[in-house]
Order: sequence, then C-alpha cells, then structure tokens
Amino acid sequence: MSNFNEETLNKLVRDSINRITGIDGFAIRANQNAPRPKGTHATVGITSVSGVAWEQSEYIYDDQNDTLDQNISTPRTVLITINVYRSNARIMAENIRTGFVRQSILEFLGAGGTGLSTRSPVTSTTEALESGWEDRATFSVSLNIVVTDTDSVQFIESANMQNVYESSGGNTTNISIEVKQ
Repeated sequence: MSNFNEETLNKLVRDSINRITGIDGFAIRANQNAPRPKGTHATVGITSVSGVAWEQSEYIYDDQNDTLDQNISTPRTVLITINVYRSNARIMAENIRTGFVRQSILEFLGAGGTGLSTRSPVTSTTEALESGWEDRATFSVSLNIVVTDTDSVQFIESANMQNVYESSGGNTTNISIEVKQ
C-alpha cells in the first residue's frame, strides 16, 4: 500500500469479511451516519495507526525529466476493530476471526498491499435494550502496511565558490571551484 488511504483499507477488510461469511454487504463501515441494518451484520473501524520502525528514504533521479524524487517508506501497524451485531454474534465473530487466516484471505489482503499481523480474542459485548438483549461481539485485527510518501526535491544544478587564501607569509591564492551536474 503506497499512500495510506483509510477508506481503501477499511473496504479491503469489509470485503474480506464478506468473502469469509459469503454474504454480500454483511460488513459495513463503522461510525457512519446511516440507518442500522435490520439483520446480523458487522461494522469495521480503524482504531489506530502506529509506526513500527524507522522511515527508509530513497532518492531517485530521473535524467529524462531532470527531476529528483525522494521516496520515504514507513512500516505501520493498523489496528482495526470489528463488531458483530445480533443473532449468534459471538459465534459469527469467531468464524470471521478464524477466516482471517484462510490462505485465500491472506492472499486477498496481500494483493491489497497489507498483511495480517495479529488477531485479538473475541469478546462478548451483549447489551441490554428496551425490548430485550442485543447479541454483540467484538475483536480486533492488526494489519501491517508500508506507507510511501514521495516528495519532489529541488536540487542544485551548479555551484560556484570563490575564495582568497592568505598564508601567514602574506602570499595570497585565489581559489575558484565550480561544480556542475
């Protein structure tokens, strides 16, 4: 994954969950201003993004366009929380959690530029409502990504330095240095 795009990564995880469950539209983006689905469903939200190593910087000179670019790559871990709601939420969450280690899902994530790092245990978060109890469960997955930022670097095409050197004996020497690309 080059430049980090939160919505793209969220959609990749939602699509992974839809593949695991075999239900199109089962997973939706968390914290959106929309009506709640009526049946069993999952929400996906990015909880945190953290750097896990030093940035790596690489300079690339394009002699055809006479440009110098700096690519800065940063390994990051993205924590994503998945909540499952309604009928058999904990069992469905366990199945989704297990599905994240299927080879087909690992390859799907890899094709999207990310890799599975860890999965938390599933926790039941059943909640009391006015009309009874709503079955809920939650767990998190950590995904590894590499974020790349590119900057066009201005560079010096030539430099001209002149100086006069005077020795202790009074002798002077003119020094002229010219550097060109």
